[in-house]
Amino acid sequence: MKRNLIIPCAFLLLSLACTRTEKWSMELHKVVINSTDKALYCEVITDEGSKNAFVNAYDSIDMKFYREHDVELGLLESALTSTVRQDRIIVKEETIFNIVDTSKYKYALEYEAIPQQGNTEKEKIFARHLVKELGEGSTDKNAIIIIKLNVTDSILQIMQKDYGMLDKFKEYYSN
Repeated sequence: MKRNLIIPCAFLLLSLACTRTEKWSMELHKVVINSTDKALYCEVITDEGSKNAFVNAYDSIDMKFYREHDVELGLLESALTSTVRQDRIIVKEETIFNIVDTSKYKYALEYEAIPQQGNTEKEKIFARHLVKELGEGSTDKNAIIIIKLNVTDSILQIMQKDYGMLDKFKEYYSN
């Protein structure tokens, strides 16, 4: 009887003692699709940094954020936890500026892959224009998340005037 327990116990101890390092990553693509005839400027702030870009009328941009880290796993852990994500990139804030009429909208509800719907009507309108997709080649350990914002006239209607943009975009307005 004791012999029958020795082999499974030895295997269990060995599998717990042996570890291996795996590289896990998260790639977030924040895509802004401008479906309007207005020139836009976008700012996205994440816990991995911030990016900004101009988006011409009827055009789109892709801002990429990337995080990678090592994960130490035992043999059993590796088999049991291969689908546990530990490296989500959090979108902290995104702002859309309508360069043409000096208005903007700031969505400041933090989210990971799925945006919060918000409490105000403006937040709900903005959130309805956000769509999440998995990128081609995405795996549990190396996720590629695409969050698209489709800016339509509905988004333009929730923007508020911000004459501070005249200073922020002096070069643009001087033309």
